[in-house]
Amino acid sequence: MIDAAGAKLWWNFRRGESIWSQFVKAKYCNEVHPVARGWNYKDSHVWRRMVEVREKVEPEIQWDIRRGNLNVWWDNWSGKGALAIWLNRRGKRKAKDMLKDGWINGALDLNHFGIQDQSLAQNIRIREGADKPRWKPTGGGFNFKSAKGLMRQHRNREGGLWCKKIWNKGITWKMSFLAWRVFKKKLPVDDVLRKMGYQTVSKCPCCVKPGCDTLQHIFGMGDTAHQVWDYFSRAMGARILIRSERHVCYEWWMMAFKNRMFKFMADRLPILILWELWVNYTHCKYGKGKPSVTRIIFKVTKDLAECIQRKWPAWDPLPPNFGFIMKRAESFGYGKIVQRTGWCRPRRGSVKVNWAIEDNSCGFFIRNSRGMFCVAGVYSFENGEDIQAVAKRMLRDCWNWGCRNHIRDMCFESDKVLDWEYADQVNSSRTNERVNAVARCLTRMCAGMCIWFLNGCGLPRGLDRVLALEGIPHFVLLPGMDALSR
Repeated sequence: MIDAAGAKLWWNFRRGESIWSQFVKAKYCNEVHPVARGWNYKDSHVWRRMVEVREKVEPEIQWDIRRGNLNVWWDNWSGKGALAIWLNRRGKRKAKDMLKDGWINGALDLNHFGIQDQSLAQNIRIREGADKPRWKPTGGGFNFKSAKGLMRQHRNREGGLWCKKIWNKGITWKMSFLAWRVFKKKLPVDDVLRKMGYQTVSKCPCCVKPGCDTLQHIFGMGDTAHQVWDYFSRAMGARILIRSERHVCYEWWMMAFKNRMFKFMADRLPILILWELWVNYTHCKYGKGKPSVTRIIFKVTKDLAECIQRKWPAWDPLPPNFGFIMKRAESFGYGKIVQRTGWCRPRRGSVKVNWAIEDNSCGFFIRNSRGMFCVAGVYSFENGEDIQAVAKRMLRDCWNWGCRNHIRDMCFESDKVLDWEYADQVNSSRTNERVNAVARCLTRMCAGMCIWFLNGCGLPRGLDRVLALEGIPHFVLLPGMDALSR
């Protein structure tokens, strides 16, 4: 979401139609093209955010050439991106060669700029009007939804495993956001401030044996952090060599566990530990707190119990005792529900109509209370008629057939739902595709035809095999329920 907002800022800046874009260009890009301009720590956060997403967004902006007031080397007028990068031309950072300068004798001559590849100049015409940017994902104007999709693709390619794991369900947003800041190195600790030019005396307040106030010390190699990571890794039966916060998190996430509850805990524990280590750090540095490994372990266990309660709200709340939680996780199980289904005969004196819709055809198959064949048929749409209308006409004809034969008790069964004129007067039920296999097979075999079968001997060849399997029950696996044994 943040990168997509940065992409929108870059798009509005490159359009150059607002006073804001003109101001930003005069402030940061007076001598250098915006695509070639970097950033430093004295620049504003808005400009830095725009530059961070520039490499992802700029290739998606292609210019529609009109007057040719485009930079030959840095504007994406050819669809290849910035030619200075594509052709690996150095010394073009401050180049101001305009495309219209190469328009000679009614054609674009790239030799004027020292470019030998004339294929880039094909189908290019200079005409009246302002040059306009085009957002390639939509083929027109900028769209925030497409920008989010683009950023999501780049995140999956570049972000790695941590981008997926820190936003796991069950974790509060503040904890996930803190983990994002840790991995992006966006926290106000001494090693980060030192890169910005601030030199301070570095001393970590969160450990009994203080060290340098760095991200690696606070979340990984410090005395307090090392003891917390070691406690939970030993309790989970894992041996992890702690080197840095990123390394230990990846070790947690890539471990194999015997059931889903252990995996659920392993995916969320690193985020909870990072959060409680940061709370302990700020409490010691800005408050009057003292470092306590026991307090951190208790709070992490409590947060984990709350995550488990959010995932399985039907369970009794677990106490903030990690040993107890581990014992309950050992007894984690999954209850499977198997349901037997099959075609059932209608009650005595009635008939059952099984009907189905397949592509451009629909069909029906009617049997009596003894399971014997009565009548069947297939309808196909014609003269531009909608298939839903054809199905309604078919069901109406089935109802009229029952009335002519003095059959008022008719049960209509299908894996589809259709609202037709006699729907309130008949007994309708819905089943799955396997139970309705006879009607579906008949419809597929006679697709494109309009035919009634008044005798079972005239049914399509092969349908008798499906009828022979009609009495065999089907077993359907339904979603089960997670449970903890006592």
